[in-house]
Amino acid sequence: MSGEAVAPALSPTWANSVRHRRVLRYALGVTLAMTISGAVGWDLAFICPVMAGMLLSVPIPLTLRAGLGSVLMIAIAMGLSYVFSILLLPYPLIFLGVLAVTLFQIFYAASGHAQPLFILWLIIGFCTTPLITMISTHAGWITTVSFVISAVVAMLSAFIMQTFLPDPPRPVTVAPAPAPKPLPEPSTRIRRAAISTMTVWPLLAFFIALQLTSYVDVVIYAAVLAISADLRVGFKSGLAIIVANIGGALITIVMFNLLVVVPKLWFFALLTLLLTLTLGQGKFSDSPIAGLYNTALSGILIIIGESTGYTMLAGTKIYTRLFQIIVAVTYIVLMFGLLESLWKRKER
Repeated sequence: MSGEAVAPALSPTWANSVRHRRVLRYALGVTLAMTISGAVGWDLAFICPVMAGMLLSVPIPLTLRAGLGSVLMIAIAMGLSYVFSILLLPYPLIFLGVLAVTLFQIFYAASGHAQPLFILWLIIGFCTTPLITMISTHAGWITTVSFVISAVVAMLSAFIMQTFLPDPPRPVTVAPAPAPKPLPEPSTRIRRAAISTMTVWPLLAFFIALQLTSYVDVVIYAAVLAISADLRVGFKSGLAIIVANIGGALITIVMFNLLVVVPKLWFFALLTLLLTLTLGQGKFSDSPIAGLYNTALSGILIIIGESTGYTMLAGTKIYTRLFQIIVAVTYIVLMFGLLESLWKRKER
């Protein structure tokens, strides 16, 4: 749910009504964004439905002003990463060193009360824009503009759905939302930021060193996972994240092959709607594994969006790309777990 406590007498009816409304709103909004991005097909359009899903996952109603603010935050984040790339990429060692410090600062802010959407797009920007700017500064600029276009379409999709499918009125007996969680201790925030940096930075340095510019979707998904998933978990929970991504890969393969048989936009939209309605039930539930549905959905939307847009992946290439994402996810989960374990052992 949204972190709201409800009175026992009204909790089942009102809570179920809210959950069903949010699932439907999420499914229709993501489907609308996916359909527009698939039909128009601007550069990196596959990120648009992921953005829409993020905006529709927040329980707070999205106003037009807040939506435009989100677009502005994304534009600032991408602009900063673009300027950073064109200034420092000619000096690789300096670039990688400053990148490590920048990632640490972003992850440190993420563990505080910083705006989550801005933090997320700072991470995505600093993880993807340098990779594209290596091709040319023009390509880096096109990437920056494409992300902003995706943000505008995602914001409009989310705003339309929030307007026509708002949450049901809250009963007077529903308790107010709890107070925000207190900030972790500075030492805890430093530990989390350091571990996240030591996990993500080597992966990004690997892609940049080998100039793997065509694997931007893998980098985007790794960045989303690193900032949004709770990686401070035990081995079993970490394994569950890997399994969720494998399950998402299998669903992606099924969807892709169905689209090969029926390569129509209406069928693409129908599959997206069925996917988001089905997995959205788990995403918006109170289940302890709700986050795994979110993880699987993010991967599916990124890969299937790229595979059916203007950058259509060949049949064999999509399997390779899915394998690469699973390897990247496995690395992030295991590396994070290893560093967390070593750090705790050092503190004893």
